[in-house]
Amino acid sequence: MIRSSFISCTHRAYVSYTQYLLAGEEPPVCISGHQTLTVEQILVHCVEFNNIRKKFFTVSTLNELFRDPTVVLQFLREAGLYKLF
Repeated sequence: MIRSSFISCTHRAYVSYTQYLLAGEEPPVCISGHQTLTVEQILVHCVEFNNIRKKFFTVSTLNELFRDPTVVLQFLREAGLYKLF
């Protein structure tokens, strides 16, 4: 169940981001700075989610993070982002 939820979530994020590229539009910008809003920005760098992120993981790269997809899903739910992906 966790694996299928994780795959579904990452697929939706990829499709969402790709839509901006295909439409020739500028992708959204992170609310905590002027960085492009990407999966990596949300999961690893965005200061808006630091406190929630620290509850579940402390990593500096997506490679480290995706070793345990369970914590990614928990983070997205706690941050209120799961339905967005």
